[in-house]
Amino acid sequence: MPVDHFSLEAIIRPNILALQPYRCARDDYQSGILLDANENSYGHSIVKPNTKNNSNLSNGTSEETAFVLEATSNDSSIKLIFLCSPGNPTGAVVPLSTIRTILESPSFKGLVIVDEAYIDFTEASHPGQPISATTLLPNYPNLVVLQTMSKSFGLAAIRLGFALSSPELNQILSNTKAPYNISAPTALIAMQALSEGSITAMKEKVQKVIKGRTFLLDAFSKMTQDFGPYIGGLDANFIMVPVLNRQTGKPDNERAQKVYQAMAETQGVVVRFRGKELGCTGCLRVTVGTEEENEVLLERLATVFEQIQ
Repeated sequence: MPVDHFSLEAIIRPNILALQPYRCARDDYQSGILLDANENSYGHSIVKPNTKNNSNLSNGTSEETAFVLEATSNDSSIKLIFLCSPGNPTGAVVPLSTIRTILESPSFKGLVIVDEAYIDFTEASHPGQPISATTLLPNYPNLVVLQTMSKSFGLAAIRLGFALSSPELNQILSNTKAPYNISAPTALIAMQALSEGSITAMKEKVQKVIKGRTFLLDAFSKMTQDFGPYIGGLDANFIMVPVLNRQTGKPDNERAQKVYQAMAETQGVVVRFRGKELGCTGCLRVTVGTEEENEVLLERLATVFEQIQ
């Protein structure tokens, strides 16, 4: 469906539209003796590893939707809507139909930004189904999709993410970003991680995480004195569960906080206390670990639950 109500120029200040991207001599000249960038002319000092490995390197709900649309109808100054899909700490994906409804609403003339940090775990949980908002990009110039290498790729240390958008918006973002904002080591690691072999390995590990998530869910469901049913969705690499008061059977922030602290301080297992978040009373967010880590988690949870009743 066309989005005739959207105009990129209408939501961006003229001074931003007038910007030109940073240029250096390398944009015009890439060969010859390059003495323009004050770099070490002898190149980097990384020692090639001695290895036999032949690496393959290459250079919401309808109610919530109605609330969002009502807010944008009543306030024309709103230019950005952020959607986390799946969200953290809820782990629930936003249906593409919901995103599409907002994109097509004539009452909102700004950009919809979808944060898909955990999307690889989501797609593994729904094989064969279109899940990522990237599938909508060809038809919606008012959409931006954010992804990262911090989660499924396990590369949080390189601090690298992606913004996927229309060519027109991408050019404007390029005009405004700082020059040389991604270091050469970061780029090299990212290219290695995006090679065919690395992508295959990442997907295999994601499947192990999904298996581990199922294992933990089954174990948590049997701890009925201490854990309530999980909250949110199962579209990421973590589970959010409420810690119960054994006397009342209701989520208990005080007990959850004590369990969280005891696990970290006496058992050497760190999870996250999320009881202060809206709708998350008594909740712990547990990242799915390796098989061994998951087993240790359950053993030490059992110990702490007996100590803190």
